[in-house]
Amino acid sequence: MTHTPPRITPISRQDAAAADPTKTCGPLVIDDGHVHAVGEAHGRLVPMVGQIRPFLYDAAFEGVRVYADRVDDVLAVMLGDRYAELTAALDELDLHPVPAPDESDLEPVDEIAAVAGLPPGDDLGESVSEAELAVFAAHMAYKDKQARIKYEMALIRRRHADGQRVRLQSAVNDEAHADGSWLVMTDEQRALLLSAGDPNGQSPAGVIEEVPISIDGVDGTLIQTTVERGVWTADTRLVVNTGDYSPWEPIPFPESAIIRLDEHDEEVEVQTRSNLVILRIDTPDDYLESLSDAGLVHLKVTPTEQPDDFFRGAESILVEAANEARLAEGSPAQSHHDS
Repeated sequence: MTHTPPRITPISRQDAAAADPTKTCGPLVIDDGHVHAVGEAHGRLVPMVGQIRPFLYDAAFEGVRVYADRVDDVLAVMLGDRYAELTAALDELDLHPVPAPDESDLEPVDEIAAVAGLPPGDDLGESVSEAELAVFAAHMAYKDKQARIKYEMALIRRRHADGQRVRLQSAVNDEAHADGSWLVMTDEQRALLLSAGDPNGQSPAGVIEEVPISIDGVDGTLIQTTVERGVWTADTRLVVNTGDYSPWEPIPFPESAIIRLDEHDEEVEVQTRSNLVILRIDTPDDYLESLSDAGLVHLKVTPTEQPDDFFRGAESILVEAANEARLAEGSPAQSHHDS
């Protein structure tokens, strides 16, 4: 019998309504991602956790809408089963942490040896017990497992971002053809955009230029040389995926600027990132926010704290009443987070 790893799975509206509003809930997936207006007359009713509060995240993409209390849950729905499994595995690790031993419990043997004028490794007595070493090893294994899971999740975000980058660049290229800005770019810039918008093309490193720099020589004098750099100076937006550059790959992030005329009608480069669309895969929060900034996800974030004192007082009364009713009925809505 094949073992199916646990993963984040969507709940129902009924589960959400019965959930404890003081705990993390979700995700709830609805097929109304194309409807952004709120209200029964417009066809979209916002679900309430425990019939008390809204979900913290309301994210619509590709025809679906995800209500969730965590960015990780939104991405678990968006990025597929493997990402959902990794999210659940990370949750499981968080529920059972393996703390490091107190630093005071681990004697810095080599530092003591240095102070005492002894070579490292000399027998200074029993400083670290086998049990303490075992605790430290277990902690390091725990941290390593966490890091491996997070790295695989980042790679999944990177692959997804690459598809989104190509799709969005192709749309930007079409706009540039339609508004005439395609004609004012250089051949190198047009070639780069065509490649960036092609599923079989290359990730854009910018148009390669040689620029002069000064470096310190061995005798203290300055040596003039040149280096190659990737730059983007067209007004038409270049879509980039941070997973294609350092530290993920040995390729520097392209420098960006726009060409403008100064008071002497001479062309100057003005450093800016306004002509870049940056899909940031480095953290889950970065990625969802950058998808929203790029217009690929319609995102609404509800503040966790309500500013009105009267509302907070009324909310606490409602939450207490809802919890009392829930004790008799039970709720599965938090089971995938709190079990």
